[in-house]
Amino acid sequence: MILPRHFFQRIPLFIITIPLFVVIHTKLEYGRLIVFSTVANDILLLFLPAVLIFFITLLLWRNIVKAGVFSALLLLFYYFFADLKDWLWQLYPRHLISSYLFLLPTCGLVLVLLLISLIRMKKTPVRSFAFFNVLFLLFIAYDVLTLAFSGNRLQDLGDPHKRLSGNYTPCDTCHKPDIYYIVLDGYTASSTLQDHFGYNNAALDSFLRQKQFYIVQHSNSNYNLTPFSISATLNLDYLTRLNTSKDFYMKEYMPGVETVYKNELFPLLKKEGYHLINNSIFDIDQAAPLTPYNNEWGIDKLFKRHHFFYKIIRDIGWKLHLSLFAGNAEDNYRNETTQLSRHVKSVIGNLDTIIKGSKTAPVFVYSHLLLPHNPFIFDSAGNVIPVPASSADKNRYVQQLQYTNTLIREMTNTILSDTTRSVVIILQGDHGFRFWHGKEKTEFSNLNAFYFSNKNYSLLYDSITNVNTFRVVCNTFFKQHLQLLPDTSYFLQYR
Repeated sequence: MILPRHFFQRIPLFIITIPLFVVIHTKLEYGRLIVFSTVANDILLLFLPAVLIFFITLLLWRNIVKAGVFSALLLLFYYFFADLKDWLWQLYPRHLISSYLFLLPTCGLVLVLLLISLIRMKKTPVRSFAFFNVLFLLFIAYDVLTLAFSGNRLQDLGDPHKRLSGNYTPCDTCHKPDIYYIVLDGYTASSTLQDHFGYNNAALDSFLRQKQFYIVQHSNSNYNLTPFSISATLNLDYLTRLNTSKDFYMKEYMPGVETVYKNELFPLLKKEGYHLINNSIFDIDQAAPLTPYNNEWGIDKLFKRHHFFYKIIRDIGWKLHLSLFAGNAEDNYRNETTQLSRHVKSVIGNLDTIIKGSKTAPVFVYSHLLLPHNPFIFDSAGNVIPVPASSADKNRYVQQLQYTNTLIREMTNTILSDTTRSVVIILQGDHGFRFWHGKEKTEFSNLNAFYFSNKNYSLLYDSITNVNTFRVVCNTFFKQHLQLLPDTSYFLQYR
C-alpha cells in the first residue's frame, strides 16, 4: 500500500524516526557491543526530547507544519550536536572553530535566523516537512539493510585475517602447564612508585623473588589505555590499524574492546588443547566472562551523548555551574564502591574456585582485576573508605595498591599450593598510573612478573613489554619460534 502524499506532509513521523535513527545507527557503529536490554532506559529517554520539543513548538505556533519543520531543525541540533562538536575537534583540535565559545553562539544564531525565516514565510513549508519525514525513513532503511548484510562497522585493529592463529601448528609432545594471566589494572612499576610516589614496594618484590618469579625491572606497556594494551597483548602484536594521533574519547575505545573479543591468543591456545576461562572485564569470542563488570566501557554513554544537555554538562558543566545536574557525588561514589567491591569479590572468588577445581586438561585463565586503578575506595587493609578521592590522588592510589599487594600474595600462594601441576603465572599491569599531566612516560611503567615452573627464563629480559608476553610463553613451552617484537610504547591522548 502506497501512503498518500499528504501523509508525509502532515504527519510528523520524524518525532520517532530521528531518535530511532540514532539508536539504529549506534547499533550499526558498535554492533555486538550494544546489548539493548542493558541500555533500554537510555534508549527510551532518547525519544522523550523529540516529543516534548514538537508539542512545545506546536503550542507556541499553532501550525503543525511550521511547528514540525522548526522542531525538526531543533531535533537535528539537539541529537547531533555532539557529532558536530567531535568532528570539528578532530579536524581542528584546540582551535576556536571547534570550541564551545564559537559553536554555541553560532548554532544559536543559525536557529534564530531559521525561526525568523519561518515566521516571515507566507507559504506553508509542506515540502520541507515531507523532506524530513522521507529523509530519516531512508536513513533508517539504509542502516537496517547494512546491519542485515554486514553486521557492524567496528574495525578489528589487529590482523583481520588472523594469520598467526590460523597458521599456528600446536606442539603434540609438549608438557603444557596451567597458565594464569592476571592483569592488575593500572599497576605501576616499583621504580616509578619509589621515584614519583615516595613508596617503597620492596615487600612485594621480595615476596615474588622468594617465590622465584622473574621481575621485569624496566617493563613498559605498549599503550596507556586498557582496551588497546590488552588487545596488543592478546593478539601478540601491535595494533597496526590504530590511529595513535587522534584524541580518544570513550567511544573511541570500542574498536579496542572489539579487538580483544577477536584476539589471536585464545584460538591459538585452543589448538594447544587448553580449556579457556575468561575471568575478566572483556567479552571474548567463545569465552564469555564469568561475571562481566557492569558497563565498564560506558555503552550507555553512546546514547546519552546524543542528548545536547548531557554533552554540555559532561564537557563544560563545571564552568557553567551545572554540577547540580551531574548527580549526587555521594550517591555516585556509593554506587562505584558497591560495584567495584562486588567485582573484586567475584574475580577473586572465581579464581579461587578455578584453582581448587579438578582439571582434565590444561587451563588458561585470564583474570582482570580493576585494581589499583581508580576509583580509590580501599585502604591498605581492604576497608572501604567512605570519602571519595580524585583520580589523581597519589596517596589513595598507594593505599589501594597496598591492598592489591595483599590480593596478589593470596592468589599466588593459592596457585602454587597445588604442587601436582606445573604452572605459569603472569602478573601484569596493563598500564601504569594515569591522570597526571606532563608525565606520559610513567603511564607505561608497569608491574610485570613471570613465574615458570621449569624456571626457564632465558627468553625474558629487563625491558620486555607486554606485547611479547605470549610470544615468550609459546616459544618456551610449545616449541614455537615466534620472533620477539621491538619494544615500543604509543601514547594515546585520552579525553
